[in-house]
Amino acid sequence: MFKLHKFSVLLITLVLASPLQASAAEWIIIESNNDIIFEVDISSVKEINKNIFKIWTKQSYPTVQSEKDFSPPIDYDVSKILTAIDCNTNKKAWLMSVYTLDGAVKFSSEASDVKNLKYSEIVPDSYGETYANMVCVLSTKNSVEASKRKTKK
Repeated sequence: MFKLHKFSVLLITLVLASPLQASAAEWIIIESNNDIIFEVDISSVKEINKNIFKIWTKQSYPTVQSEKDFSPPIDYDVSKILTAIDCNTNKKAWLMSVYTLDGAVKFSSEASDVKNLKYSEIVPDSYGETYANMVCVLSTKNSVEASKRKTKK
């Protein structure tokens, strides 16, 4: 259900393998349908600890969404989430979120203690599993290739 297109995988691999990465966001669509456009910013993938990577994801909606869990509730059409992925344990932790409506920030928050993040299981067959697999597989591949380059010198 949440499979990457072969072209997207190739593009992501080329960008992550590139030694010079731009600092501007490079959003790649993971899923697009009438209800949501789900994207990942491949330029945001960074190792923050051994085999733990961070990545920004973005969910865009064609209609205004309402988040009732906040007090007061907020309306938004785009949410961006910064997530930490632990490739050793296959778990994720929330780092930051930003909700916007027509480009204006309506709500943002971030983890107050990044050294003691609360990791949770990644739901199988979810968007989270899709981008976690992408990050862990491609980052492992890049680490192996980098090690090979170092040993050749």
